[in-house]
Amino acid sequence: MNRINKLKLKFSAIINLIFISNLTFKFSFIILSISLFFSKPAFSFDEFLNSSRYNSMVGAGIASTSRLGMEDFGLINPAILSTNADLVLAGGYADGKSQNQDISGYSVSILDSTSGAWNSEKSEILQTTGFPLASILYYTNFDFGSFEDQYFQLGVSQPLSSRISFGLSGNYSILKSSTVNENIFDLGAGFLWHAFEQWTFGLSAMHLLDRRDEFVPGYLRRALGAGIEYAPSQSVKIRGDFWRARDASDQTQSVIKVGVTNSITENFLLQFGFADDKTIDSKVIGMGFILAGPKLSLSYALKRETSYSGLLHSVDIRLPVW
Repeated sequence: MNRINKLKLKFSAIINLIFISNLTFKFSFIILSISLFFSKPAFSFDEFLNSSRYNSMVGAGIASTSRLGMEDFGLINPAILSTNADLVLAGGYADGKSQNQDISGYSVSILDSTSGAWNSEKSEILQTTGFPLASILYYTNFDFGSFEDQYFQLGVSQPLSSRISFGLSGNYSILKSSTVNENIFDLGAGFLWHAFEQWTFGLSAMHLLDRRDEFVPGYLRRALGAGIEYAPSQSVKIRGDFWRARDASDQTQSVIKVGVTNSITENFLLQFGFADDKTIDSKVIGMGFILAGPKLSLSYALKRETSYSGLLHSVDIRLPVW
């Protein structure tokens, strides 16, 4: 009987040891997961865009009507894609720091709205025979230090009247790190209204599927925005955007953006931007220029997040085919 009791005690001790070990492992895993979650950068919801025309105005352009920014801001509000007739090949490169992390990446895109467009200057619809009227295919490859992201986006747009257009977008992300390999599909939508000669209003919805997986970066959280563009003269355009977006902790935050474009000459434009971005808890300042030739456009931008160290440089080439 004593032998049986001893065996029972030994068996009970082994069970307790296994339970304690399992509990310790689970607790350690939880602590590790929490530390990884809070140590990773949040990244703003539009961080995948490395265009210099976009960065110089820190993304203020939901209501953009600029021909030079169609393929950039059309990724945020796809309704912008049909504002001007164009066929463009574009490529860009960015390098520097974002939220204290080294990042670098390149992008290529092709925009086709040659079958017709809502011309924001004449406020009329050109002849077209099909849907979608305008489309863009965009690809970017970004190295964020802690992970790598390949991002594909297809956007389409169609005018609904002489002053209104609507657009849809679909995107596919491939996220890779030492511990994660995620393939993510997402959707977006946009609306543009050229209400008056000098005023344009826009609405945008990004990342509608709102991925909240633990290790998916914050910029894939849902974001809803409204914007306005005011053109006091032919050489100056002022833009203001207001966003409600989720940060990496799934808290809804506000983002306010202001941007100004000033055409010094017909071929030389200066751009400035300021943002108060609560999703990354930082103010953001941007500036840049565009050299617009008849066959080629070159642009450069410098962006800084005031709560972090380092600058992000980006340069783009835009090649009008038609």
